Amino acid sequence: MNIKYLLLGILLLFFLILITYEIYEGFSDNKPVAVAADVRQNKTCSDPDMAYMIDRFDKATPAKIVDGYISCTSGVGAQYPRGVPLPPAGTLTANNHPGTLLYCLPVCPSGYSEYSNDNTYCVRTDNTCVLNKALSNTIQGNWGHVCGPLYKTNVNLMSTMGSISTVVSTINSQYSMINTNFPAFSNAVTLNASGLACNSYLRDTLFNVNIISNYYDLTSFNNSIGSYWIELSNRKNKFDGVFNSLNCANYM
Repeated sequence: MNIKYLLLGILLLFFLILITYEIYEGFSDNKPVAVAADVRQNKTCSDPDMAYMIDRFDKATPAKIVDGYISCTSGVGAQYPRGVPLPPAGTLTANNHPGTLLYCLPVCPSGYSEYSNDNTYCVRTDNTCVLNKALSNTIQGNWGHVCGPLYKTNVNLMSTMGSISTVVSTINSQYSMINTNFPAFSNAVTLNASGLACNSYLRDTLFNVNIISNYYDLTSFNNSIGSYWIELSNRKNKFDGVFNSLNCANYM
């Protein structure tokens, strides 16, 4: 087998094994951390999916009238619409309340208190907006499916490129040494062969047939390695363009 193709095949196989191992060894689960933001003066959040208020009617249940009072098995009683007066406590009946709907509102959870302007809402006591569970899961899910693998792949590719660069640099250095000394060696063999039958025989057989052929093979091999390295670097640059456009490094 031609030595050029043998060496090239071995090197390409090495690159393939190395890249495959580095990229597919597994991805770490480094999820972004959700950060709370201050609530605005008008009691709203910068992102509509961020939570500051809890609508207590979201989990309200119909109330009953027992002994003239609004009765709830859990939570607190309220009327809706708000502001419509009820008969005095203890005198409420199905016949004398003003036709408003009666609800049992859930108790505000820990970290929340009743909103002073409307007790049908609970507001955060720390005056901050937080990501709700659905949005947090969406962010982490999207990151896990896109940025997580891309970030891990980018780290592995940089490591792989560094290893390949070292191999290419070593090959270039060794070829440069051969290429620098070969002309002097060739001249010495050619000049010393004149007039001596054994030297002429070695020049015409071993040197001209094998050594020069191998030298040309090494030259072609070195050029091929340089070409493959440039192609690999260009592909890495394309990957960098996609990676940087998604700002995945922000989640490191």
